[in-house]
This record gives sequence, C-alpha cells and structure tokens, in this order.
Amino acid sequence: MPDISPQMYSTTLHNSSAPLTLTFAFLSNMRIFLAALVIIIGANIGVSVVNYVSDLQDAKMQKLCKIDSSYCQQ
Repeated sequence: MPDISPQMYSTTLHNSSAPLTLTFAFLSNMRIFLAALVIIIGANIGVSVVNYVSDLQDAKMQKLCKIDSSYCQQ
C-alpha cells in the first residue's frame, strides 16, 4: 500500500490574490467539526420537540381534568 501524505491531497484556490492551500488534515478536521455541529443542532431540535409535545400533553390533561376529576393525577 503506498504511503499517502497530506501534500498529495492539497488543493490550491486560484481565485484569491494569494494562493491558499487546504491540506488533507484541515479538511479532515473540518469534517469532524461539521459532524459535531450537526449532532449538536439535531440534539437541540430533538429536545425542543420533546418539550413541546410534553407541554401539549400537559395542556390536554388539564382540560380532561376539568371535565372529569378521575383523570387527574394525584
């Protein structure tokens, strides 16, 4: 198996005034950062949805409790 060095995977952006080199290590770290960011945002959305549904269920139980006291939790 050939030895793969980060220099083999470097990419130069020619649109800027000074050439900017992105190495394989930088891109690997960027992937980890983006994956962590997606997981954190997904977890926040999940927690928000669970809290919202819990509030809806509590409101529904309060309405049922007003109708019939046997539904109330003691």
